[in-house]
Amino acid sequence: MQGSSLSRRLRPRRAAAWVLLLPVLALGAALPPAAAREASPPAATPAPAATGLAVPPCDDPAWRSPEVAAALAPVLRRATAQLAAAVPPWDEKAYTEFSRIGRREAGERMLMARQVPVGVWTLAECHEGQGRFLAPLAALLEDVARQPSWTLPAHDKDLGNLAGRHTVDLNVCEFGHDLAWALRLLGPRLPAATRQGVQQALESRMFRPLREAMVTRSQGGPLKAHWWLDSPTNWNAVCVGGVTGAALTLGHPDGDVWKVLAPDLVRSYLKSVLADGYSDEGPGYWNYGFGQYLRLRETLRAAGGPDIATDPVALALARYPARIAMGGGLAALFGDARPGSGPHPVVQAHADAVLGRSDAAAYRRVARAQVAGTRLNEAIWRLWGLPQPAAREAAAGHEACTLFADSGVAVFRPTTAAATDGDGLSVSLRLGGSRAHAHDDAGSWAVTVGPRYLAGDVGAPTYTADTFGPRRRENRLVNSWGHPLPVVDGVLQQDATRVRAAWLQAPCRGGDPGVERAHIDLRPVYALDGLQRLERRFAYRREGAGALAISDHLASLTARRLESAFVSHAEPVMQPHGFVLRQDGRALHVTVAASGPFELVHERVTSDPGNAFSRVVVRLAQPAREACIAWTLTAGDAPAAGATPPASGTPCS
Repeated sequence: MQGSSLSRRLRPRRAAAWVLLLPVLALGAALPPAAAREASPPAATPAPAATGLAVPPCDDPAWRSPEVAAALAPVLRRATAQLAAAVPPWDEKAYTEFSRIGRREAGERMLMARQVPVGVWTLAECHEGQGRFLAPLAALLEDVARQPSWTLPAHDKDLGNLAGRHTVDLNVCEFGHDLAWALRLLGPRLPAATRQGVQQALESRMFRPLREAMVTRSQGGPLKAHWWLDSPTNWNAVCVGGVTGAALTLGHPDGDVWKVLAPDLVRSYLKSVLADGYSDEGPGYWNYGFGQYLRLRETLRAAGGPDIATDPVALALARYPARIAMGGGLAALFGDARPGSGPHPVVQAHADAVLGRSDAAAYRRVARAQVAGTRLNEAIWRLWGLPQPAAREAAAGHEACTLFADSGVAVFRPTTAAATDGDGLSVSLRLGGSRAHAHDDAGSWAVTVGPRYLAGDVGAPTYTADTFGPRRRENRLVNSWGHPLPVVDGVLQQDATRVRAAWLQAPCRGGDPGVERAHIDLRPVYALDGLQRLERRFAYRREGAGALAISDHLASLTARRLESAFVSHAEPVMQPHGFVLRQDGRALHVTVAASGPFELVHERVTSDPGNAFSRVVVRLAQPAREACIAWTLTAGDAPAAGATPPASGTPCS
């Protein structure tokens, strides 16, 4: 993919943009550094249309309106506190920790501690307008412009950026966009030397490396660190959005080129998603990647570009939050989802406005309430953005059963939205086989009781040097051991990127409105000879608060030992033949049945302190040629009368 030629890869519009790009590249290469800096436009505020947002200049009274004052009140408090706290210096030891021992936390904390005040002080100065944040901001801008790298440590393993060989990653694109906004908003109020230093840094760390990468790409050369230009991942949307936004915000000569290149390049992001709009990378990555995609859409439209939200896959992605939601709007932690993650209200409000399910005013009400804690480029959009529709859809109604047919993910809900968000039991389940951030999780599931995530898939591991390397599947949160799945003779599931389970009975088929069923053939994902059947069955009943039965059925030519795991962040209170989980006023009662004598074993798994969880295992006492283990889950401290899930007799009959 990375070595494809221009004639094979670029559409005519992209080729036309390339003609525009060559003189810009030649100009930057021909001029000495100082002259190249002055070739950039002055730091005075350009016309609002150039940025894709009608953002008023900082001296406009709109920045001091009651609505904006309320939105920026926590930002102003943080900015004032930051004046009394020294910004930490560049720390090479922290930055190189990833390259030395594979840990990214220290280096990332150091970078963020130096970057965050840029946005906080810029917003505070625009709002207050008294000049008290200008001197510390100018000093910080000069410092970050000189620091050796803006690249995240995990993306600079060979320390090439530290040595001055700059490449463009997620942080460079986003921080570059932030810096562009700081220059645009404050303009001549910042010293000329400060503006020139930041412009030179943006040129050497973002614009020039990407021009050179595009030259290499046109010649069929490898993209190397800039693989994301053609990659079907969130990187594509984040980086294309960041560099395009920065160029247009500054009125940089590359802006006209990126305005034409971006709509075609960002199609690669949409290839990370199947036609059903399920976010394979998880809800946190939906917020990150699709949020950037939507903001790029607004920037391009206002700059005279096409509407990239009309793509059918983009519209399907916009429907994702309503379709994936269990109780409280929570999403199952499939793949590399972080505990507690779900579609962000601001990104969801933006998506609803794009779908025509709400309007720009509704978006602004949600967005302005959540300005604090975001990057500067996103905070600007939350303050001043007014997204327009790309479609005209009715508001999403309550769906009792949702199936992402292409991705193999289903959600079962109570009959009403009130029950779903109240005390009812909701379920998500998956066929498995993610393409990105994959876990070995065929047949995995998650359960909410009202707005509390009580049990099931526990999500992502803490990222280290091994997370995205050949040892990824050794991590117990990635392989099937750390998922609520069966284990046969100690054998775990195979690599989910290479094998796939199959529906024996697909969910959401209609029929009885009070009952949902799904059956999955797990044989393809276990490398076991003589396995005649390994089937996982789900049976969900909506009556009362809801109930779910999950049963694993084994048949083999030789006797095998079957066990099945249950995982949760909550600590179980063990009982005979089961246990109870409680969290914030909600409870889940779990009972166990099996085809023969079994032991029930509980352990607290703390090997990853960032994602510790409880694992309860039902282990049959004897190997057998035919075996079954079943879990029955009901909302509340005890099974509700009449809430037994539908089955012929017991789930293991």
